Amino acid sequence: MIWSIGTVLTYESRKKFSDFLKNHMIGNYPNNFSSHFEKISNIFDYYFDISKNQYVSWESQQQEMQIKSGMKFSAVYAPVK
Repeated sequence: MIWSIGTVLTYESRKKFSDFLKNHMIGNYPNNFSSHFEKISNIFDYYFDISKNQYVSWESQQQEMQIKSGMKFSAVYAPVK
């Protein structure tokens, strides 16, 4: 749902939507679910990992990237787990 709506929002609107959704979720759902939102600054920076039953930052999924000198731009890609 987050990206279904968020993809059409401007940067400023995403912040407002993030704050709105976090405020709605905190306290309205079981603690094991809503407590995740208290730690999140922006919902667009996280995804829900079903196997861990928690929100995980996209950033934590980045792998180290090596860009060699002279490498063509078209050959560069960002690997993820």
